[in-house]
Amino acid sequence: MLFLYLAAVGCVLFFLAFSALTVSETQLEKSSRSAFERTVDAIIYKLQSDTVISRTYLAQAEAGDRLILSIETNGVPLSFPGSRAPITDRSALIAAAREHALNVYNMDLTLPPFSSLDSSCTFELRGNQNERYLVSVSLLCSQKGWCSLIALRDMQQEDSVLTRQQIIFWGLAAVSFLALWLLSHFFLARLEQYERRSRKQVEFVAAASHELKAPLAVISASASALRLDPAQSGRFTASIELECSRLARLADDLLLLAGADADTWSVRFSPVDLDTLLIE
Repeated sequence: MLFLYLAAVGCVLFFLAFSALTVSETQLEKSSRSAFERTVDAIIYKLQSDTVISRTYLAQAEAGDRLILSIETNGVPLSFPGSRAPITDRSALIAAAREHALNVYNMDLTLPPFSSLDSSCTFELRGNQNERYLVSVSLLCSQKGWCSLIALRDMQQEDSVLTRQQIIFWGLAAVSFLALWLLSHFFLARLEQYERRSRKQVEFVAAASHELKAPLAVISASASALRLDPAQSGRFTASIELECSRLARLADDLLLLAGADADTWSVRFSPVDLDTLLIE
């Protein structure tokens, strides 16, 4: 029963931990994607409103938001070497993003947009060492004609946060399960102790009943013999008194044990002959 209980509670505990972890990861992912989209929107607004984009602005944008930017105006790449050195080569990442946008979203960045409305897509990309990037590809109209924007955000920081959260959540779940296991064993030991006490109490009551039957049988027999043969009253009366004394001692022993179980010890003082005590 203990193992079934632990298994059931453990499943519930790990399900709750998994649910909480999933919700936390989803919220973090939504927050990261929303922040990335706001940053891309700010860059797009800058491209549409300004005629000149400085390298300083692009370098600050890359450094501040862990971005990799590639901008082309009328199909001509903007001369910007970048301010960050990602794990995977910049040109390889930009080429992979361009190819993914063409194959999956049918966005050809070498052609101008069909209308004045901007078109964009957002997706994830993996580098050569399986590092994760969040990618936004946009094709838009600007004051100089049209331009394309490829923005990649390095998600290693978010992934490290997710990894820490997973370790914390599963660690807490494991510690909680271990604490539950220890508490269950503690209470099980207490229950087994109570069970042993109850079993010993039943055995003691049976033994005490057997001990009480013997003097009662002698008293009953002596009383019956006394009615049949009053002449032997002295002998039968002495036997009855002796068995009554025995019953009194048994009753005292029972009271002593009851007091021991209830932790209410009582001391009775009486004069004792030391020689007799030692001999006994």
